[in-house]
Amino acid sequence: MTTIARAPARASTVVIVTPHDIVTVGLRAMLAEEPASLRFLPPETEEVPDIVLYDVVALLDDDGSELDHWVREVGATVLALTRPLRPDLGTRALQLGAAAALPLSAPSTTVRTVVRDALAGTLAEQNGASSALHHRRLGAAAGLSRRETDVLREVVNGLSNHEVADELYLSINSVKTYIRTAYRKVGVTTRAQAVSWCVRNGFPPPPP
Repeated sequence: MTTIARAPARASTVVIVTPHDIVTVGLRAMLAEEPASLRFLPPETEEVPDIVLYDVVALLDDDGSELDHWVREVGATVLALTRPLRPDLGTRALQLGAAAALPLSAPSTTVRTVVRDALAGTLAEQNGASSALHHRRLGAAAGLSRRETDVLREVVNGLSNHEVADELYLSINSVKTYIRTAYRKVGVTTRAQAVSWCVRNGFPPPPP
């Protein structure tokens, strides 16, 4: 009887994009424990990777074109690795098209689970993975409504109440009401405190 040999399973490919070698080494070590076969590609590869692990700190020295390359030109699934002291970078990565954001401080078991679910195309369906991701609407954790979030975003951008009203097509009284209720929800009383709270909680920082 002739035995038909099974073709070896294709290894999933992973690219790690970070300016810090220690992050690359750490992620490789974490994923080395993954039962599924993984193959690491260099960032300059011409292959299309299955997953790109993108360290958001790279956005500090980049205008977003590198992340845009992986998302739109290559078409890879990008997981943004966020930094706790710069939540705004994670927000920006999601706005640029990253599929999800994963804290760089997450335990190795969580990293492996999220990567596994992303490769399987079930990232949004897995409760364990979703609980590790920070891709909820800005301000949702503080109970802000969508309109309150919109108003605070313009406050961070330096707009006056009248300018916010013009930008969002609201009456000046509505803007004042949204600001008052938003301030109460996040526990601030001044504009400067509101801007500080927003930046600490993932809103894009004020323009230079």
